[in-house]
Amino acid sequence: MAMHPVHFSVDGEDGMQKVRFLVLVAVLSVVCFLPAKVCQAADRTWDEGTVWTIHFAKSKPGKFTDYIGDINTVFKKYAEELKKEGVLVSYRVLENSFPREAEADVIVLMEYPNMAAFDRGAAFFDSIVERVLGSLNAADKAEIDREQLRTLKGTILARELRLRN
Repeated sequence: MAMHPVHFSVDGEDGMQKVRFLVLVAVLSVVCFLPAKVCQAADRTWDEGTVWTIHFAKSKPGKFTDYIGDINTVFKKYAEELKKEGVLVSYRVLENSFPREAEADVIVLMEYPNMAAFDRGAAFFDSIVERVLGSLNAADKAEIDREQLRTLKGTILARELRLRN
């Protein structure tokens, strides 16, 4: 069954009212259904900045120094390789000096230029791991060994908001 366009006459005052009504409906549809972000863009007092992953870990009793040693070798090599590739902007390691019960005492921040940094795919990131640890099997073993040093508490993915003047 073929669909036919709707036709109506615009002759006379009655026809012009129909045209005005359709134009009004079209304009209201565009205005009402624009995404809120588009409408708010002019009111923003910030620009989108870099993207951060924030990893929280709690070192096991008596293993803080060993865990930081692991970060200072394996993680640091991995992060430096990502920086060489232009994927990582910077990284930081923070100590939560007075963690409450079950809180992380080690926080690792990794700064990426944008969300596209994550679109390199598993093969790219696997190749970095292989450069650092020699093989994916060695990486798996290192991850298992690292479980003796710390417990992961969570990760946050966040975008920096650069406040305008």
